[in-house]
Amino acid sequence: MNKAIIGIAAASLAAASAANAQIVFNIFESGGNVELTMSGDFDLAATQGYISDSTAYNGYSPNLGAIATGSGNTNYYGMTQSTWTPFGSGGFGNWDASGGDTVALFSNPVLGVPAGYVSGQSLSATATKFGTTLAALGMTPGTYTTTLVGPSGVSDSVIVNVGIPAPGTAALLGLGGLAAIRRRR
Repeated sequence: MNKAIIGIAAASLAAASAANAQIVFNIFESGGNVELTMSGDFDLAATQGYISDSTAYNGYSPNLGAIATGSGNTNYYGMTQSTWTPFGSGGFGNWDASGGDTVALFSNPVLGVPAGYVSGQSLSATATKFGTTLAALGMTPGTYTTTLVGPSGVSDSVIVNVGIPAPGTAALLGLGGLAAIRRRR
């Protein structure tokens, strides 16, 4: 029995911390607010190349599949697809608080990353919209994936999870449940 629990725990933690060559946005409700966490890395060879640089805004537009975090100097890269995958019907809004790396998905479509970003470099950011819900922002729960393919055939993905707990959270909740069951026996 103990070996089974240890095996399940190890598999859950390995799945929760597996490295992916993609950018993942998790948007969820917490404590009366809407929170965003972003993490991952990206291969710029999956873009059409550098376009320009500017300062990004902190905001979202679910109906366009657009989202941005951070506020530093940003390099923009062109995409082959016509748009990002929309993640709801809501229009443009700003985050009330945001920190971490600048990453932007604009409807042109372009991908914005921190100035000087090198492919494979780890990215992370957080953002909060205070006193609201996903529904009020017009964000529809689900997983929305956009795959980008560069001219050399290199591909990478951007995933937006709305209203879905991050894999690490689900794994830790499962481990807590296993511990509670074990303790009762």
